[in-house]
Amino acid sequence: MADGLPAGDVFSISADGSRLAYAREEHYSNLWRVLIPGDGKKAKAEITRITSGTSFYGQPSFSPDGQWLCYDHGPNQFETHLFKMSVADGKPIQLTFLAHESIDSPAWSPDGQSIAFFNEQDGKDQLWMVSANAGTAHLLKNNITGTNKILAWWPSPDIVYEQDGLRNLLRLDTANHPETPIIQQNQSLGWVPEKPRFSPDGKKLAISWNRGEEAGLWVISLEPYSETPLRTDINVHPLGWSPDGKYIYALSMFTTAGVGREIIRVQVAAPHTMTPIAVLPGDVFDANAGSVSPDGRAVFVSIDELRSEIWTMENFDPAVR
Repeated sequence: MADGLPAGDVFSISADGSRLAYAREEHYSNLWRVLIPGDGKKAKAEITRITSGTSFYGQPSFSPDGQWLCYDHGPNQFETHLFKMSVADGKPIQLTFLAHESIDSPAWSPDGQSIAFFNEQDGKDQLWMVSANAGTAHLLKNNITGTNKILAWWPSPDIVYEQDGLRNLLRLDTANHPETPIIQQNQSLGWVPEKPRFSPDGKKLAISWNRGEEAGLWVISLEPYSETPLRTDINVHPLGWSPDGKYIYALSMFTTAGVGREIIRVQVAAPHTMTPIAVLPGDVFDANAGSVSPDGRAVFVSIDELRSEIWTMENFDPAVR
């Protein structure tokens, strides 16, 4: 009867069947910066919009030196290219020009020379890598299935992404391409549906782990291997670590402030004290759409925005016409 409409999920039909009223919705997002006040200061976090407009800016990621930010950008979340911008002046530089691009989860290599990302081509998820100075992107792995298209770069040549089924994380050697699982216990424990965040020394990772009654924020130590729950009383999603590895900055979901609107700090050592940092002006686009600067002083997030209108359509039903 009608297609190509930016319609929401609510509509109403007139009694005689000749008219339809519906909501048109346009989702877009922009990048925001949260400057975190130092310890002992009573000043509030400073929150600033970095981009503007009605296009899509998603999943920011800091370079290892903190001077650059990469992100996916396009007219909507399903048509995006990879960009980077200088944190100092905000000037955007496009890095990828692939056909039918849909970029997800860009992440910097530890040396800052390369960026890995997911891209969807012909309905197939693929893992790619491109120079941080632009150039030709090359394919690392094809036909990846059963994941949320998220990845992280270990502080080493290895990339970490989800195993098919979301119950483990795979460590991919970018040079030789062998894969090894990270979680050592029985994989029926639960899902790891989001981006892992590595500690500065690369020996630990923070994850949001859905382990039934123990679902929440966990830390996995790699050498020696151990699993430690930090917070299982609230819905928390890690964004990054403090430079000294003592704290994890995270997004607290489903709070009184809104869905995904509060940034918190969680102490890694017991008793895992939680400290509120900032309440954002809108909902973060998704639980992976944030990044903490290497010096721990700033958090960049992609905040979702919505514009909606009510429209009517006359004589929309062919049978009535």
